[in-house]
Amino acid sequence: MTVFEFLTSQGYKIEDYSFEVTEAEKDLEVTFADEYRQLISVFGNFEISSHEFTGVEFDNFLNIVITTLDNRQYTHSDTQSMYVIEELGFDGIVIWQNTKGEIFQTIPNDTVKPEKLYSSFEKYVLTEVIE
Repeated sequence: MTVFEFLTSQGYKIEDYSFEVTEAEKDLEVTFADEYRQLISVFGNFEISSHEFTGVEFDNFLNIVITTLDNRQYTHSDTQSMYVIEELGFDGIVIWQNTKGEIFQTIPNDTVKPEKLYSSFEKYVLTEVIE
């Protein structure tokens, strides 16, 4: 089962957030990876197994632009070409994605490079999130 199929099976409705996604990419000066772009373009924001992922539907800590700009201040310069997909809520650990779709984690220390965890969002979710 894909993440898209999982979300629709959980009752998420498909809507059109493509304009908001394009604006977020402009604001962050990055292009989102295809798989994540597709998800937030139709769901806005979403949650899987108590993991709240950033998106474009809300103007709070779940907003991809607000969260990414805030976290870039405290992390290694490599994150300037990435965007936050999830704040774990402990020890300042943040999960990022680059334009190729690779998943990284950081801690709030600008001298520590992001650590690569997975090659795709799908692998991250299927390994770490879905119970």
